Amino acid sequence: MCPNCEGRPFLNGTKCPLCNGLGEQSIHKKLTVKIPSNVKHGSKIRIANEGNKGLNGGRNGDLYLTIKIENDSTFKYDGLNILGTIPITPFEAVLGATIEIKTPNGKVSMKVTPNTQSGQKFRLTGEGIDKDGKKGDMIITVNIEVPQNPSAEEIELYKKLRNITKNGIRENK
Repeated sequence: MCPNCEGRPFLNGTKCPLCNGLGEQSIHKKLTVKIPSNVKHGSKIRIANEGNKGLNGGRNGDLYLTIKIENDSTFKYDGLNILGTIPITPFEAVLGATIEIKTPNGKVSMKVTPNTQSGQKFRLTGEGIDKDGKKGDMIITVNIEVPQNPSAEEIELYKKLRNITKNGIRENK
């Protein structure tokens, strides 16, 4: 309700200058809202008494926020599971390694097994979204990537590796 005309659109026969004769006024304010951890896309959050003004002096309605989770370049969501793609180096793929993975609950170590192939998936049990007592997993797909600007020493080692490799990986394809 307009504080100037108290809901009456006209004062002394003229339109209220504050609400322009509408009898009500929109008030914009900032709210701090606590978003629960592991909330899913499409969930609704109710904020009590922050909606439209009640009729005939009744209390305000509630404001409902619909959560939209945007996928970033690293993680996507599939139900309670979180899907991620992580680059690894050729030597990590061949020799195996332990790498750090960011999760919603912090960083965890993931073991890359020797002879890992590009596109191979690893499951981090219980590192997904937690909802109603159920916990999803984090599924990491690894992509083998070569260095953008290899040093001269790295190039020499790759040449040496090429010369000693006997395994023709494309022969049976």
